[in-house]
Amino acid sequence: MFVSDILTLLSNRMIKDLNDNIRDIEKSIEIISKVKTQYKGKVTYFWLGWYTDFLSNIHECYLEVIKTHESVQEQDIPKEHLRELYKRFILVIGDTLSKITKNEKLVLNDVILPQPTKDYEKELFLHFIIDSLFTYLLRELDEIDLIDLLDLYPFYSEGAYEYKDVRLEAGDIVIDAGASIGEFSALASTRGCISYAFEPIPQVVDTYLSKTAKWNPNIHINRFALSDKCGDVVIECDPENFVISTYVNAPERNTSKVHCQSVTIDKFTENESLPRIDFIKADIEGAERHLISGAREVLMKYAPKISICKYHLPDDPIVLRNLILDANPNYIIEERWMKMFAYIPKI
Repeated sequence: MFVSDILTLLSNRMIKDLNDNIRDIEKSIEIISKVKTQYKGKVTYFWLGWYTDFLSNIHECYLEVIKTHESVQEQDIPKEHLRELYKRFILVIGDTLSKITKNEKLVLNDVILPQPTKDYEKELFLHFIIDSLFTYLLRELDEIDLIDLLDLYPFYSEGAYEYKDVRLEAGDIVIDAGASIGEFSALASTRGCISYAFEPIPQVVDTYLSKTAKWNPNIHINRFALSDKCGDVVIECDPENFVISTYVNAPERNTSKVHCQSVTIDKFTENESLPRIDFIKADIEGAERHLISGAREVLMKYAPKISICKYHLPDDPIVLRNLILDANPNYIIEERWMKMFAYIPKI
């Protein structure tokens, strides 16, 4: 995450890396500003300006950090000061979110999301918006320009969930695995899709996902964990970061346990009598391989588009590729950012 990465750099005295990030931000601001002038009077102009303002404010924080700490030894940086820096960054992110807040809701064109309730969640929400919604918010850009812009943010974004032929289309039946606050399901809703949002963590469902499903039509919440078998599962949850909830790659911090049921995509499709599955999105903290193993019949029969995270485990790129091709060798697989995209060309 953005703020935690910065604090790690500071605590480890990696000022050189911080300077590299400053140069990345300056390059991003320069390029975005040039692109923005072409879209004056359009929706894209607002969103490019909104993000440029965020980068400019973060840039200012960076410069202040460098000025304060470039001559300080590692052991001389008190934890109290790191906490103050954290608060400063969170204020910047909170101000960024406030600019798109109306009636206690985050309004992103036609997508409506709940507000974060805790400070540490503000960064998560901004992260979700960039990963899941930037391709939607900046859809007036042609694909080449959009991809070029997304490539400017490697220090922040994991990458979009749509790429080339892997795109949501009206009428798609979508599996949103690791739905979290529901931002991808909300995006699918605006595209005229039906989304089955899988999120087993009660806190996330009750606080956020249920509201997203209420405000964006055709989102169906499922409190299951997706896996390669049906049964009982114990999920380890990081109380300071609800995104890090997994039954595979548990975080090192103290965790709480959530007991839930797991289901395979194959069995869920059968139980719900779904006519097909058109799109699978998955970000489930290392359990992606189990999800694919439990979707072999769906991949062979319906060949859904796949957008899946490939970075949680070191061998994810190889294992996920092999599982997908083993289920259906007709898939074309491409990797971009921290995602793997799979599709079968339409004839």
